[in-house]
Amino acid sequence: PPPPPWLRSAPRCTMQQEQRSTCSVDLHAWNRVLLDRLKADARPQRRLYLYVDRETLASVAGLDAGAAGEDWSRAVRDAGARQPCEGAYLAARRWKASGWLGDPPIIAALAMTVLAVTEMPLGHDTSVYPRQNELLGLPIDGGMPPDYDLHVPGIWRIWTEWLDGGGA
Repeated sequence: PPPPPWLRSAPRCTMQQEQRSTCSVDLHAWNRVLLDRLKADARPQRRLYLYVDRETLASVAGLDAGAAGEDWSRAVRDAGARQPCEGAYLAARRWKASGWLGDPPIIAALAMTVLAVTEMPLGHDTSVYPRQNELLGLPIDGGMPPDYDLHVPGIWRIWTEWLDGGGA
């Protein structure tokens, strides 16, 4: 089957990729479809609950779990470069400073942290960091991703402030 319209219209998608039913899109597109799923699953008077696994990615992308996971992971890596969490943290701060103007720009970044927890640990290590590093394209034996401890708690804190403030 052809990829869904949001994939076909993404600026980085090529006709050759469409014919393979895979497509490379940016993190903003992933953020949008994950937010749409989150909103669709929302219930009145209940706090939003962000859960993401490979099946979730496949469902929102209209791809198989492997292809969706790879495309999503690539988008996260492309957006983060050497400091994978810093961009999301800065976007979260700008969003908060704007008075929560627009949709949350951090769903895909939060999903990155959730996905790592939903997957089996790598090797004999029970730490989430090897899996997190794999998703980020970093060496799996590299310990905590760069500045993870500085940025990820801040992203979650800002998300929680938005939820507590009636944003959801």
